[in-house]
This record gives sequence, structure tokens and C-alpha cells, in this order.
Amino acid sequence: MTFRKRQETTRSFDRIRKTTCGNCPTGCGLKAFTEAGKLVDILGDEEHPLNKGSVCPKGMLTCLHLGNPNRLTMPRIREDVSSAFRRVEWNEAIAFTARRIRELTEADGKDSLFVYGNETDPFDYLAGGTWFAHGFGTRNTPGRFFPRPFGSDGAIRKMFGIPASQMQSNTPRDWCNSRCILVYCSDPAASDPMIFGPILDARDRGATLLVIDSRKTVTSSKATFSVRVKPGSQSILLKGILHLLIRNGWVDREFISEWTEDFDRLRAETEACSPERVAKTCWIDVREIETLAFHLGKVWPVQVIAGDWSTRRHLTDADLFGCAAIACVRGSIGIPGGGVNLLGVSPFLFDDGSYGGTELEDARPMAECPGHIDIERVLAHPDSRPSCLIWRGNPYPVLAGGEGVRAGLEGVPLVVHLSAYPNETFQHAHVSIPASHWMEYTGLLTVSNTRAVQCHRKVVDPPGDCRPPLDFWIDLACALDLPEADVLKDANAREDHAGVYDEFLRKNPLTGSMSFADLDPNTQISGGVLWPCTCPSHLELESTRFVKGTVRGLNILFQRNEKFPLSDTRFPTPSGKILLGLVPKEDAFAAESGADADACPLILTTGFLVDYVEQFGHFVSDRNPALEPSVKIHPKLAKVIGVKTGDKVTVENARGSFSAPAWVCDDVDPRVIWCPEGADRCQPVMNWGNPKLLFDVPSSGRVSNPFTMVTVFRSDSSRDHARVGIARLMKELG
Repeated sequence: MTFRKRQETTRSFDRIRKTTCGNCPTGCGLKAFTEAGKLVDILGDEEHPLNKGSVCPKGMLTCLHLGNPNRLTMPRIREDVSSAFRRVEWNEAIAFTARRIRELTEADGKDSLFVYGNETDPFDYLAGGTWFAHGFGTRNTPGRFFPRPFGSDGAIRKMFGIPASQMQSNTPRDWCNSRCILVYCSDPAASDPMIFGPILDARDRGATLLVIDSRKTVTSSKATFSVRVKPGSQSILLKGILHLLIRNGWVDREFISEWTEDFDRLRAETEACSPERVAKTCWIDVREIETLAFHLGKVWPVQVIAGDWSTRRHLTDADLFGCAAIACVRGSIGIPGGGVNLLGVSPFLFDDGSYGGTELEDARPMAECPGHIDIERVLAHPDSRPSCLIWRGNPYPVLAGGEGVRAGLEGVPLVVHLSAYPNETFQHAHVSIPASHWMEYTGLLTVSNTRAVQCHRKVVDPPGDCRPPLDFWIDLACALDLPEADVLKDANAREDHAGVYDEFLRKNPLTGSMSFADLDPNTQISGGVLWPCTCPSHLELESTRFVKGTVRGLNILFQRNEKFPLSDTRFPTPSGKILLGLVPKEDAFAAESGADADACPLILTTGFLVDYVEQFGHFVSDRNPALEPSVKIHPKLAKVIGVKTGDKVTVENARGSFSAPAWVCDDVDPRVIWCPEGADRCQPVMNWGNPKLLFDVPSSGRVSNPFTMVTVFRSDSSRDHARVGIARLMKELG
């Protein structure tokens, strides 16, 4: 029996409204307490199957956001970025945007309009942007900017028949049945704290928790065994583990024979990945590889978890293939406690001509429009630079490519920004549209760590002229006289928007049997509905001797003797089996850096802090406004450059530099430094320089570089003095 403490506020209130948190893909249940229409407190929903009444720092920061004095609440326009913004009414901002789009695209073509998106953007923005882009006639939809390995031409799609962006075979409700969990290049304890709960539950029940990462993390601190590897070499370690599993006979031969193809090719491809060779490449000991393989090979079932919202853009096909191959050779697919479980999955790819879904003749999961594009490459090259760019949030500080990319952005004639705060992205816009927070309108949550579709309900009225993203797309479409704009506007006019969302869900075969009414936590079971939801029976609680039903839908996919939804076979591949033979090559990130080893001998990696929320960065924070230690430096490196915690250091390479206070710790290798992303000169905290300035532009069709080569020195000291000490340290470390 599970006892859940009822969450009650001590503050005065006159109404409780259940909703779902939209600050990260976990989708925790919340209880919002209001008085006279104002939010007074937020607590966790004890009836929600995932967070069970708990709330992480991201969710708690919502209270600080809704009444934040820095928030933008009125539309603003200007002819060029060198001029000051002027406040206008909503309709004037829409008319100005429509007029400029007409002028620019008539001269440069409709494909000069780019609607940028990333997979963590709100559903209303992505679905509305996709619908608008196709109605307007541009091919540059939000889905084209998503990480390529997670699309329909990635390794997971070729292996299993579904893209990696939809690959979570076992939901968190089932993870407690695992005997061994490998968390790969992901720190869910920091990026998505509530999703770490089921992982800890499994560990506390006796499961072995393994972590592979390029630094010590909050997640690795809780692991049974963790390995810190050279940045960019993680996929080679996976091949080394596969080599040992196969060599030692720790594979499920029955599953491999019956349900996979080309296992012999996988064995041949991993034959050369001896522990000695892998250890040297990855900066680890042979015994560490053997320990990982032993834990994965001697218990059953095993599962692999990867791809949280902050790290998935760095995962390559080789990473995803290696993760999946380990689960496959151990026969841990389609069973309780097993699986390949990627985080941040969604039934929508946002790359087709309807509202984010499609109706395929073979009824299989959606195919992705060919032609992945990187926003940095688009901005860096004059021939591909857009005439019009529409985006939201704060992507500017996380753009790689140095000053060349930022100069390219300055050359875009029209930049439209759906704004929450006057961040650096806002500073480079011609039009600022004030965006409602997810607590200020009713909408869908489809990107999820739990493979669930949920809804968030309106709790309070938006301030000023803030409106939902969908309102912006519909009004802009009407101003441009796009087809069906008036029809969608009428459906959207309903207070609960149910007609619009039902259309979105119906158009997608993976959500076709659910309706918006099925998702309301105020009238239905908290937790939404799991997808695929392709028949009425999928709206029922699924209970087995392993899993007690607390969420409606299928907890485990690819089960034996069951056809995958919308398919005639267990695995929706041409052969009905998992393809193991297409082993991707590793991405040689180090060779791509082009850095001089003497001038830039250190590796810089980045990530996000637990209280970073994409919509408002660090404008909303309970941190001390004073500068905090930020750049992680190993004590050995700190000693040779004469740095202690709190000292200001400068990190630089040929693309630029930034300065921030040092944090001396052993979380990183002496040859590596780490710095949080999201630094924005306009925000009250973490407003030092931007580390992404130092990263190279991604190669076409590739993922974002996970690291760059740099040097580091005390900001008030000599660069040359530090270089001598670093060279000596590098020689000692070999």
C-alpha cells in the first residue's frame, strides 16, 4: 500500500486548481492555490503517479515568475535593432509583422521565412508554428531544427521502426522492476529531478545503478558504480561493453535468434573494441569497463536511460545505437524492468502539413521531412540567411559559432520573438510578442519523460496583453489571409480550446483515440494518457503482476505475442525484427575542433543547472544575485594556474572568450573544465559571458558539438604563465 500525504498550504486561498507543470518534460502534477484570482501557493499533486506530491525547484519558481516585475507584458516593435522599441497594441504588432513578412518574402521567396523550434518548446508554439509554416508555404518548420539522430532517419528508427524521439519502451512506472539501470550521458537528478525518483526506487529495491558521463554529476553521486570518461568518447565505451558482453557469452541467444537481424555484423564491428584500446581512448581503467560489463551481463532484466532535454542535442547515432544494442543483446526488450528508455519523447514530430500529426497510408508512426538544418549554419552563411525568423524563449545564449553567427543574426531583416523577459534574444528582435505562461492558458503537454500526453489548465489570467502562442499563430495567419485561418480561429475562441486540441490529437494516429477531455486532471485520473493510444482499450488502466495501473495506457511496448500499435508485427520494421547490423561510426568531434593543441589544450563542456528553465532562464531565481562559482576546474589544474574557488578566470580560444568565477572541485578530469549554459548578460544572475561563443558551428546533418578546445587563466594574471603550467600538467597526465 502506498501512503501519500495530502498537500495543504498554510496560506489563505479560495480555490484549488489541479494542473500540470510545463517547466520541463517530466510533467509533474500540481495543485495551484489562488485567492481573488491571484496565485498564492503551488504544491505537488499527491494523486499524480510520478511526483506524488513533490515539487522540484523549477516548479516552485513558477510563483516568482507570474508576478515578476521584469516580465514583458506588452507588444513592442521597431524598424531596426539599433532603434528603441515602442509599445503598441496586439493588433498593431500583428499587422506590422504580417506587412514585413509579405514585403520580404515577395522579394526573397517564401522559404526565406524560418520558424525555429526545439523539442522542449510548448506544444501550442510547435503545433501552431508547423501549421502556420505549411499554410504560408515555407519548408522551414520547427521540426527541421530538432536533433537529427532523434528523427526518422536515425539509428533507432532503422533498428526498431520508430524514431528515437518516440522511443520509450517502458514507462517510469515500470522501472522499479529492473535489476540493472544504465544512465547514459544524462543527469536527470539535476535536469528533471522528479524523474529521478523512479530510478532511486529501483536502486533501493536492489537494482544496480550505473552511470556513464564526462563529469561527476548529482546522478552519478547516487550510483552503485559510475565512470567518468573523456568527453566525446562515450559511444566507444558502449562498444567496449558490447565487446565484453559478446565475448563472455553474456547475451540472450534465444532473443537474438528470434527477434534480431545481423547480430554477426554487430559482433564483427565490436571485435576490435578491446578493453585495453577503449580504456586508453576514454581515459579510464580496464577494470572500469569490465565492471560495467559484469553488472550489465550478470543480471536480468536491464534497461538504459538517456536523452534528457539538456543533453539530447549532443547524442549521436552511435550513442543511441550503443544504448539500444546493450538492451537488445541482453534480451531486455518488451519485458517488465527492461527497455530502451529515452527521455523527452513525443508522439508529434512537427514536420508535416497538418497540425503536428499526419495520417499515413500504412498507419505507421510519422515520417520526418528530409533536410535537417542547424540554426547556426543558417545564420553564419549569407546565402542561406533568412529574411524572416520567428522564435521564442532565449536561444541566443546557446548558439554556437562565435561572433560570426551573432553577426549573421544582426543581418536578418525581421526577427520576431515571443518574449517573456528582456533577455539577449529579445535584444536582437524587431518584434516582441508577450507570451503567456502555461499557468495562464489551457493547453497540451506532449513532450514527456513518461510517454504521456497531459494537459495544463488555466489557473490565473495573464498580465497585460500576454497571450498563448497559438493565438499569435492564428492571428498572424488571419492577417496574411492563409487558408483555414478563420476556421481555426473560431475553434480556438472557445474558453477551454478543446476543439482545437481534439483536432490536433485526432490527426495524429498515435493519439487518435484520446480526447482533450480525457486529460483534465480536475475531472480524470492525474497523469494523462500514455501513447500510443490507438483504440478505446488504451484509455483503461493497465495492471499486471508487475505493474499496478495508475496511468491509463500501455506501460510496456514491444511485448511478445503482441503487435506494435498500428503495425502487423511486434516491431514495426520491414522484417518485424530489430536490425543490429547498421552500426554507426563514431563522430570524431576532437578532430573537428581544429584547435592548436599547445594554445588550447583543455576541453570545455557545458550543461544546465537545476533551476534553469528555458522560458525564463535565470531571470526567475532564488539565487544570490552576487556572482557564484561557476567554472568547474580540477584541483590539479587550479594549482598550476594559481586559482582558488571564487577567483575570476578567463576561458578562451580563437573564437572568443568569457570570464566567470572558478569552482575548484574534482567533478571533472584535470584536462577538462565545465561551465553552465544559459549565461545571459541581461539577467540578474549568471550574467557573465556566454560559453557557447567558443563552440564551432555544427557540421551539416550532425549533432551539436559536445565540447570545444580552450585554455584558461586567472583574469588578473598572465596568459603565458598559465600556459606553461598547463603544458607541464598535460605532460604529466600523458
